[in-house]
Amino acid sequence: MAELFGTISAAVGLAEALLSLTEKLAACVDNIRHAPQQVHDFKRETSIFSSCLNSFRNIAEEVCRDVEDLPPEINTAVDAVIQQAKMVKRGIQHMLHRVRGLQSLSVMRSWIARVRWYMQQTPMKALLPALNSAKLNVILITSILSYAHLKQKIENVTSSEEFDSLQSRVYDT
Repeated sequence: MAELFGTISAAVGLAEALLSLTEKLAACVDNIRHAPQQVHDFKRETSIFSSCLNSFRNIAEEVCRDVEDLPPEINTAVDAVIQQAKMVKRGIQHMLHRVRGLQSLSVMRSWIARVRWYMQQTPMKALLPALNSAKLNVILITSILSYAHLKQKIENVTSSEEFDSLQSRVYDT
């Protein structure tokens, strides 16, 4: 009786392990099957971010030149964010370069590229937080620069003679 119970227990354990293995294998096959779309989406997101980063750099440099009394840390932060984003972009491009055969006409090359994509999921997932961090840093610095730029514009307008003239007319009526 004990042997029967032990056999049933072992069979249940084996079935559970096979079920877990089957689920992992199905997830692997699904990732490999959808690799071309995932790579396409990743390329598109990286391209959009690169374009925005170039615009950010140009605008940030212009605002940093125009705004008086801007803390020097802001210029350092702008440079650091741009370097961070470039590093992430290079890492992503390196990984995408390794799976360039996804659109290949050769079935074998395409499958090899798909398997490579699957194998790079962990390093790619490690780059995603760095990419998101760079995006958030760009947003933060853009907010700071916008505030400084608007503050200077308001100070310029309120310190002008034309503003004093308008203000006196408003209060005189």
